[in-house]
Formats: sequence, structure tokens, C-alpha cells
Amino acid sequence: MAGNVPGIRSTNKTAGLTPARQKAAPKAAPKTKNQQTRATQAKKEVMPREPKKPTPKEITVTITSGDNLGYFAEKYHTTIKDIQKLNNIKDPNKLKEGQKIRIMAVSEQDYKNYQTKLREYYNKKSAIEEKQKVTRKTKQARVLIEKAKKDGRGEDYNYAINTKTGNIVVTLKNNRNMGRIKEDFHLPAGSISSTNNMEEKFGKIPTYHTDSRSFETWDAVEVKKGTKLEIDTDHFSTERTWKQAWKDFWN
Repeated sequence: MAGNVPGIRSTNKTAGLTPARQKAAPKAAPKTKNQQTRATQAKKEVMPREPKKPTPKEITVTITSGDNLGYFAEKYHTTIKDIQKLNNIKDPNKLKEGQKIRIMAVSEQDYKNYQTKLREYYNKKSAIEEKQKVTRKTKQARVLIEKAKKDGRGEDYNYAINTKTGNIVVTLKNNRNMGRIKEDFHLPAGSISSTNNMEEKFGKIPTYHTDSRSFETWDAVEVKKGTKLEIDTDHFSTERTWKQAWKDFWN
């Protein structure tokens, strides 16, 4: 075998070579404050601003027979008091024919546009408030369910959460009297019937008779195993908080 010739570098290309290092992926630039704000707003819906009322323009009208301030207030979308104040009219029933009065009037088109924006504002505001309420109740429901299980009420019920309402849904593991269910969760009167279609589940509400009176109540109805009942999270309580839930229900 021929050896290396003195003074001549080896031509073996693999000799002494090390694997090539892979370049590290460039780090993402940190988000700016504005980018973080926009990301937060994307997750959390921003409450809309109430639209501004249209700017009125002053006009002058001449009183004719049969005119009254109520007519002008409705026509120009203002109030009787504002017209009285602007014209120093003490008695709105004593107007003279030919009398000129000033009115801060809003045009019909501006008024219609404002009403449209106002409806959109209230619809969006209501939708966001409903989502916030469901989110709040869902978080509260998780805590209450854990407390109920610790209090020993996991033996008779399975628990779930209605994600559309944030309410707690209990499924009976055994047959149980409706009155007993109300006692188990310290529920105020009417709280179960307010979140469940009772007649669809149990038929017509029973009527009971005593020596002095007759009354209707679901309390004596036998609820069968496997029945699901939705309970308003704000009414559901553990033994530690039922007094507060009762107080909140009646306030």
C-alpha cells in the first residue's frame, strides 16, 4: 500500500471533515405594544360607543290656527320644554296666530339615520353583554360543581355545563322527588321551572288540595333516573352560599 508522500498534502477529501452545522432559525421579532393591544382586542370584543345625537339647526316657524308646541316637537324631533326655553314661553297653551318661534330642529333623514345607528348599537351591546354573562356564569359553574361534589352531591347527580347559557345541567342517577332536588341545591321557588320546559318533561302542573286551599306545585313530581335539568348558575348554590343566592333571587 502506498503511503503518503512527504511534503504532499493528502487528497483524501473525507479526512478531518466535520458535519456542517445547521443554521438556527431566525428568532421572531418581539411584538410591539400596538400589536399586543390589537391581539388583545381581537380576543376580547370591544363594547361599542353610543352614537352621537344629530346636530340640530335653528329654524323659525310661524304659528297658524290649531298649531301647538307638541306638534312642532314631534315634527322636528325636539321637546316642548326646549321650545319653551328657547322662546321664553311660560304657558305653551297661549300661542298667538302669526307668532314666530324658534326651534332647534333635526331633519327627518338625520333622525332616521340616528335611530338606525342607535338600534345597531343596542343590538351589538346586548350581544356582547350576553357573551360576557355566559362567560362569567361558565367560570362560576365550574367552581360550584366542584363544591357540590365535595359536599357529597356527586353521588346522586352527574354535572355538565350548557355552553350556550353558562347554566349547570344535572342528570339524575336515581329517581328523585322534585322538592328534594330543590332542597339539595337550596333553590328558590320557580328556579327550576324558569330554565326548563316543565310541561314537556312532566306534563301539566299538578294541583293539590288542602282543607283551606288549592295550589299548584311541581314539588311532589317524581323525576326519573336519567332526566336532565338545567339550573341557573346564579341560583345554584352550595350549603355555604345558599342564603346569598336566595337574597339575589328576590332582589
